[in-house]
Amino acid sequence: MPDYSSFLGSLAAKAWKNIGVRRRAGVLAPLFSIWSEKSIGVGEFPDLVPLADWCKDCRMSLIQLLPLNDVGDRFCPYDAESSFALEPMYLSLTGLMEVPSGKYTAEIAALRKKFPADSMRYDTRIKGEKLEFLRKVFAGLAKKRPKAFDAYREENRRWLASYALFKVLKTRMNGLAWEAWPESLRHREKEQILRVQKENKGEIEFHEWTQWQLFRQFKDTAAKLRKKNVLLLGDLPFLVARDSADVWAHPEFFKLELSAGAPPDLYFAEGQEWGMPPYHWAAMAVSGCDTMKEKMRYAANFYDLFRMDHFVGLFRVWVFPRDGSVDRKKRAAFDPPDEAAWDAQARMILDVMLDKNPMLPCAEDLGTVPDQAKNVLREYAIPGMEVQRWMRDWEGSVDFRPPESYRAYSIATISTHDMSSFENWWMFEAGTAEESFVRRTLADKGLSYEDEAPKLFESAVPVHGRLRWKSLVRDAAQLPQLLGRGPEEMWELMDLFRKTADEKERFWGFLGFQGKPDPEPSREVIERALEKAAQSASIFSIQSVQDLLALDNVFGPVRWETRFNQPGIMDKRNWRLRAPISLEKMRRLKGKESIRKMHERTERS
Repeated sequence: MPDYSSFLGSLAAKAWKNIGVRRRAGVLAPLFSIWSEKSIGVGEFPDLVPLADWCKDCRMSLIQLLPLNDVGDRFCPYDAESSFALEPMYLSLTGLMEVPSGKYTAEIAALRKKFPADSMRYDTRIKGEKLEFLRKVFAGLAKKRPKAFDAYREENRRWLASYALFKVLKTRMNGLAWEAWPESLRHREKEQILRVQKENKGEIEFHEWTQWQLFRQFKDTAAKLRKKNVLLLGDLPFLVARDSADVWAHPEFFKLELSAGAPPDLYFAEGQEWGMPPYHWAAMAVSGCDTMKEKMRYAANFYDLFRMDHFVGLFRVWVFPRDGSVDRKKRAAFDPPDEAAWDAQARMILDVMLDKNPMLPCAEDLGTVPDQAKNVLREYAIPGMEVQRWMRDWEGSVDFRPPESYRAYSIATISTHDMSSFENWWMFEAGTAEESFVRRTLADKGLSYEDEAPKLFESAVPVHGRLRWKSLVRDAAQLPQLLGRGPEEMWELMDLFRKTADEKERFWGFLGFQGKPDPEPSREVIERALEKAAQSASIFSIQSVQDLLALDNVFGPVRWETRFNQPGIMDKRNWRLRAPISLEKMRRLKGKESIRKMHERTERS
């Protein structure tokens, strides 16, 4: 097994000492994707306790979550209305603090009946129903508030007061984004703000009380997990929604004239624009980065580790000007533009994050990663991502890399929340080409997709955006002949063929199988893929609950839409998927025995 002792001499040594330097296995389980027989409509904080029990059965000691911040009415965990406030729909109504037990039994039973938890996707209306219930409970409380609530309000006033006021104003403005509010509210003019606070004192206090309930319930749950020796890996989004309490309260900390995104790649010719404003790190630094420190302090109440989404954004962010010009996308660039500034900026942010913070940082370092980022990950011993299907010798043999070659400071996984599950990859993606890339490449060479694609692929009509190569095309050298062009013109398609055409066969051999690959992902194929990840040099092996439950065929026949998220599209099915069975039934599945033995064999138990 690899020697991880050097982590204790890294720049994140203190955080490593807090959790212990040892091989661990874990599960990625979005809270909306799991549920217990006590849940109402969607997974709730207390459901993490039976999930931890299942983890113990499987010899796993990590639970990775997606962001749990208030998502407003957008229900995308990476587009939150606050980087502090928790999402109310995850609150269990049966465990409210300082609320008489049994008083609302009938109402809770009616809600549970109205929103059963066993559908394939949760009903987002549960959030509004829970908030209405909480308003009723709040209205029935004694006027004298608990001392613990008052202490919570005082301790978190820096963000809580502006968040609660923002929620009230969003309601008063019929959901309009804050940039469309009257000028006096947009600019937080003191006289107008005081008037709103006075007129809406009760509603403001309701939002603060709801956050207190969420805080207490989540913190108590996290404490129960620690007693079981199961750690929580939280997800702290790199950016926050433009229409958020953070941006409204502190516009000086954001570059509102810009819109963040990702640079052009094989799949997005003009890059991706997400709409969130990038941080104004220079302004943050002048303030002592107090907001960032406060965010880390608050998160540490719940998490033992935290994931930094879009880690390379600490170094530089791809930004689009928001000036409405026709050529704005062509003027997109990195911010800061000077590459020499990237390293110092990232180290400053990381040092702030680690200052007096017990949590271990982990990094989503996928995509194009600058050399500075690779160096920082190594020096801080911050676990990055090693995604099995992408771990290949791309510049050489294009074979899948042996798991022992993975970075020691990494998380090995067979899929992420933004990817197809392993089953879907095997059925629909392995051995195929991206239709948009093929279409764009042919157009660049003056070739017609409609005329040329049938020569190369089984069908020119893509399945889920993918094209499967014709079996008659056996070598990349055939492509220029088929298209009537020279190799120097067709090198991009030839390279694509080399990397994708026999992908399934290469992976089949990587798993140790002989002969022709199975057309469908059998249980044995899934189990071997999971074990390969567990065998890796990576200190953590974390697999999605969907991939682990595939051992028991819990999700049924392989369907493309059975996934957490499909990036690049606006689809109401995104961020809604959940397991078809309860946590109680999960503990009775036979697959957990295979998972347990796998983690014992790979010394992760």
